[in-house]
Amino acid sequence: MIKQFVRIFSTIILLLIFSGNVGAEDQKASYTSEQEYLFNIFTSRRSVRAYKPDAIPDEHIKKILDIARSAPTSGNQQPWKFLVVKNRKKLDELKNACIDRSLTRARMSGTLNEEQFKTREKSIRDYYEKTLSAPVYIVVLVNKQCKYPAYTKHDGPLAAGYLMIAARSLGYGTVYYTDSIPEDLTMKVFNIPEQFERICITPLGIPETWPKSPQKKALGEFVVMEKFVKGVNYSEAKIRKAIQLDAKILETYTGKYEFQPGFALTVSLESGRLFAQATGQQKLEIFAESETDFFWKVVDAQINFNKDKTGKVIGLTLHQGGRDMPAKKTE
Repeated sequence: MIKQFVRIFSTIILLLIFSGNVGAEDQKASYTSEQEYLFNIFTSRRSVRAYKPDAIPDEHIKKILDIARSAPTSGNQQPWKFLVVKNRKKLDELKNACIDRSLTRARMSGTLNEEQFKTREKSIRDYYEKTLSAPVYIVVLVNKQCKYPAYTKHDGPLAAGYLMIAARSLGYGTVYYTDSIPEDLTMKVFNIPEQFERICITPLGIPETWPKSPQKKALGEFVVMEKFVKGVNYSEAKIRKAIQLDAKILETYTGKYEFQPGFALTVSLESGRLFAQATGQQKLEIFAESETDFFWKVVDAQINFNKDKTGKVIGLTLHQGGRDMPAKKTE
């Protein structure tokens, strides 16, 4: 398996050579079976959130990290550190820390009665039992004291991407965790020195099931050939205009909206102005552009409040970074 993986990665060079030899625009490209296999590795990678307990050979872990360290890096500074954690006691300690924080925030929200809190508690515990179910976790770190510290924000994610593709080629699942497993808890539980910054933490293991492929946008929505043409290969950014809404309407939107256990958006009304605050982030004002559509002025993100047939607000959808993220309103 490993020899095959190394051979497949070597075909990247062949792909570059091949693409450089294609002359006429109407020439149909053909690919070798190894090239097709390589493409499939990329397109079949999935974010896996539940794992079997099966152990992973150290040889596989080392090979995956060996590929990760081959990623491009600014000035060849190679600022990475890969913390490999297999100790179940430490992983359980991290799991319990995440659960405790989520439960504390749920309790302090003041929006849940005792029965609702118990339901939330079960949801949180179930979530982290799956999130921390893999036999191995790899913390991708960068050294802030490297030669070009401003560029570690590029170097780190590149290494993480290589790691995930390498893992997929050997039949393992991964997922790029950031907020779900808070950085400060990761640093504290694993006693990581302050000179390092966490890029992400990923499980490594055999999935209980491989998630289905999500719907992807057409390639044409991303590719621009030669030049930008408004209305053809891009749409001009929408200029959003704020409108005034009655305070009684705004009041119906206040409350807590949960995206997943431990991460929610709290909407509050203060002096006739509506504010939204994500878990662990600062409170920011949101502005109405219709009765149900709101936007931030400081970030490119929008909210659409969802109502049932009776007009009751039951949730919202956050639009940001090309993603549509629904959240249910919790009573």
